[in-house]
Amino acid sequence: MMLLSVVTTQAQDFLRLRIINTDSVGVKKATVQLYCNGKVQTMRTDSLGFVNIKSSSKKCKLTITAMGYETDYNTVIEDTTKVIVLDKINSLLNEVVVTGQTRTTDIKNTVQKITSISAAQIKQLGANNLAEVMNMQSNFFIQQDNILGSAINMQGIGGQNIKVLINGVPINGRENGNIDLSQINVSNIERIEIVKGPMSVLYGTDALGGVINIITKQATLSKRIDLFTQYESTGRLINNVTLGLAHKRHSFNINAGRNFFDGEIFLDTFNRAQIWKPKEQYTADANYTFQTSKGKLQYTPIWMKEHVYNRGTPQVDPFGAGVVDEHYYNTRMQHIVSAVYELDKKRRFNLSNSVAIYNRQRMRMYKDMVTLNESPTTNIGDQDTSTFVDYNFRGIFTNEYNAMVSMIVGYDFNICEAMSTKIDGKQKNISDYAFFVNTPIKVSKQFTIQPALRIAYNNSFNTPALPSINMSVTPNDALTIRGAYARGFRAPSLKEMYLYFVDMNHNVTGNVDLTAETGHHLQANIDYKIVQDKSKKITSFANSYFNTIKNQIGLALINTGRNEYQYKNVAEFKNFAQEIGVKCSTKNLQAQVSSTVNHIFGIDTVAGFTNLELLTNASYKLPQGFSINGNYRFISKQAILGISSFADQAYYNTYIPTMHLCDANIMKSFYNNKFLLQLGVRNLLNITSLQTQGAPVSAIHSSNGAQNISPGRAGMISLRYTY
Repeated sequence: MMLLSVVTTQAQDFLRLRIINTDSVGVKKATVQLYCNGKVQTMRTDSLGFVNIKSSSKKCKLTITAMGYETDYNTVIEDTTKVIVLDKINSLLNEVVVTGQTRTTDIKNTVQKITSISAAQIKQLGANNLAEVMNMQSNFFIQQDNILGSAINMQGIGGQNIKVLINGVPINGRENGNIDLSQINVSNIERIEIVKGPMSVLYGTDALGGVINIITKQATLSKRIDLFTQYESTGRLINNVTLGLAHKRHSFNINAGRNFFDGEIFLDTFNRAQIWKPKEQYTADANYTFQTSKGKLQYTPIWMKEHVYNRGTPQVDPFGAGVVDEHYYNTRMQHIVSAVYELDKKRRFNLSNSVAIYNRQRMRMYKDMVTLNESPTTNIGDQDTSTFVDYNFRGIFTNEYNAMVSMIVGYDFNICEAMSTKIDGKQKNISDYAFFVNTPIKVSKQFTIQPALRIAYNNSFNTPALPSINMSVTPNDALTIRGAYARGFRAPSLKEMYLYFVDMNHNVTGNVDLTAETGHHLQANIDYKIVQDKSKKITSFANSYFNTIKNQIGLALINTGRNEYQYKNVAEFKNFAQEIGVKCSTKNLQAQVSSTVNHIFGIDTVAGFTNLELLTNASYKLPQGFSINGNYRFISKQAILGISSFADQAYYNTYIPTMHLCDANIMKSFYNNKFLLQLGVRNLLNITSLQTQGAPVSAIHSSNGAQNISPGRAGMISLRYTY
């Protein structure tokens, strides 16, 4: 596609341009032509998208040609450096990823099977947090807790074994083993990268089931403003603002938002109690980047504050009326400093260091319903503040010896500290120090093999050597076959070992005798391009996964009379998942259909179960800036993991019934694409909660065995302004 721009050149020797795509990645080998005074200059961008253009002081016509891109671009170049952003014709072309890579890599060239979710796809979903995004992804299941938030399950593996990263750095603040994905704002996300299967070699403990890596946006234009607001009929209001500035080697981006939900009342007005609790979140993050010809230095602070309000049921007697309310305040502050430095074209350093502080405060307040005065309650555990501090230091050195062999060596140090009255001894720590090596070997043009090994020391548990091997074969341009084996490891968390959470509503204790989890993973993937040209692309895929986890840790109900829970090791977990699907992408249509069969094997004489899934999503562009988006997901009954009173085996005799999730919306852009209006319906089929079937189930924050799914059907309207 040809791009025409009228530019004013400066009285200087040259203009330095950089051509990038919407993923902030340089477009290499783009043809740049400058027409001045009847003369034509023709250049090509380098591997990073840069090109120098000799110029004069007169107006000239600028033409840029790049395969797979189109836009209507008019700009005036005012500095010696200018960034031009090209939009893709086909969103399935030129997908790039960084997870598990040493540099930005075309997704088709990765040895690992990586799934990428773009910012455009997030907009089409109408999603505003990570939980909403993942709820419409194949082979994921999101469970909702009315106090602790969302919990994720991937391929039948729980969230305690899934590592959530921001720009390759782990997020802390797990509650009941899970990162609450509803706390993660997606307004400033460039894309989400997912690797299913153990990534313990590269990312250590908690990555036994896979990783979700969130890539945030960086400022690339000289000035960028993005304002967003959304209202949903269930009582939710979301506001967000993003500002970006870039000048020569410096760029700065800041993003701030508020997400308010006033709760959904299912009980009568007098009771005050709400199944879906009122919640208010504030989020903010920033990014400063200093770019040089040899690399870049970045500083990224990330902040989140959340208030969950749990209203109690009034107690009335002849002497008055009162109620006990609970307030939960969660705060996360993370500082990330990263650097990339290239010694030459073949050798480079990647460094990242972070400090993450997660604070959770619980306050129980007695409220006099006559005077409305409030005072703290005095029972044990009613007033508590827990703080978790995680330090992560990570470095990688890459040496590309030749076109065939590369060597990647690195270190990964992690230190976690916990301070709480709910922790036995009030303060504990655990640390892990690891070194790893990764050696991609391109045996031939069609065959690549990548062995890797991680050696680690943990101050509380013996850590085995963790090997992995990935292979990819590309017999022709249409077919890619991948295979992988990886060993995984997860040390019990500080909460699982030392938690002592006993009050009038909870009875949960840790277990210092826990054994570390170990696992093995096998997978095979096939991607086949049925059709691909400049205007359309149709691909099919088939993914097979096998997992086994020994000594899996779960929360066991060990005393039904006292509703007492304790963390226990389960003998073994095994599952097999098979996923097949087709993706279609044309100039106007983006669509995907996939199905998954996930079988979890039984243990000893206990039967396993099989879960079926179907996912369809589509987006169709209409004239005058309209697009229609629809998403549908069918999930057959989900088994709930239970652990016997003596913790000698797991069982799957309690189920969440079959569910159908459906969203639909329409988008309209106007005023030269500066405004984007979106109207739609979330949870079209009005799935609110599902009553579990089979054996009765009890959970810390559930009642009568009901599993919360959503506050209900919601009409939504959003407006975005981008400059």
